[in-house]
Amino acid sequence: MVLEDIEDFILLKGFTQNGQPLQIEAIQGRVNGDLREKRARQAMELDTSGKQPEDEENKIDPFEDGKVEDQKRQFITPLRPHKKIWNFVEEDEETKVPHVLRAAADPNASYIDGRVQALLTIIEGMGTHLRMHDDQAWNHLNNMTLAIFQKKEDAIRSKMEAYEKMQEELANK
Repeated sequence: MVLEDIEDFILLKGFTQNGQPLQIEAIQGRVNGDLREKRARQAMELDTSGKQPEDEENKIDPFEDGKVEDQKRQFITPLRPHKKIWNFVEEDEETKVPHVLRAAADPNASYIDGRVQALLTIIEGMGTHLRMHDDQAWNHLNNMTLAIFQKKEDAIRSKMEAYEKMQEELANK
């Protein structure tokens, strides 16, 4: 999904050391370290909360479950858009792989039609305006944001008025 790729891309831009972006391997190392830490915390929480089953056969092991998730993640990578399969959707909640940060996330490489680059340019521009806090740009951003919600609200009101009119006509028959 393009939104997840863009979120990853923006997040990954923050992986720097001494102002220089990290290599994919270094980012992947940090991601793996984060996964290990989350799984260790989950194991600790299970062990200390009393939610862990007593019998060894039914015990939950976040590290073993994590290995299964990691295998699923490796399975999906070749099916991502850059490998020509677009909009890969998993609807079964039991087998659905949760979205995870991918160290090599680059939506520009996956979506070569230019829509991602245009969106990222807009996001970067908005970020620049927010950092500068130029009153004119800030007011423009606020007004445009309000206009988006106002348009949505107007559409809902129009639908509601049409619905109420239809209800009145049905009641008068």
